[in-house]
Amino acid sequence: MFGEGLLLPPLKLYSAGVVDETVLRIIRANSRMPVPTAGDFLAAAGAVRVGSAALQALVSKYGVAAYRETVDWILDHGEQMARAGIARIPPGRYEAEGALDDNGVRPGVPVPLRVAVTVAGGELTVDTTGSAPQQDGPVNCPWAYTQAIARLVLKTRDALRSRRTRASQSRGAPRGS
Repeated sequence: MFGEGLLLPPLKLYSAGVVDETVLRIIRANSRMPVPTAGDFLAAAGAVRVGSAALQALVSKYGVAAYRETVDWILDHGEQMARAGIARIPPGRYEAEGALDDNGVRPGVPVPLRVAVTVAGGELTVDTTGSAPQQDGPVNCPWAYTQAIARLVLKTRDALRSRRTRASQSRGAPRGS
């Protein structure tokens, strides 16, 4: 498991403000670097406490209704941006395939990766049918990571396109403007 991370069900790292040492022992026992990894968890928990306090201060200052309106606006804006990005992709089916050299357990046996992206009616569908099933080695990708990478590709595509557009516009601009 060291190669892929530790998948824990939801549980409390703290209870009534006190760290649950059993949880930390589980984390340490499943890491090649037990002390820094446990420290990372504790640091993340500290960041959550600081962020939580700041969020509570904002809600106290502006009210729950304004907070909810803002969250709704952010989510709506994100969806609008994603849909605008999808709208810039010509409708169709785009396919790619490749392979990992191996899964780390069976040297030299390729692990096939396939993806088909279909753009139609303002929607984008990502299909990984034909990719290898779960592997014995440290190369598996949990579902949440798969979703995150698919979203990252869309964002990166738009960011790169925007950067190229700005760069070509600035090269064409007269000096001194």
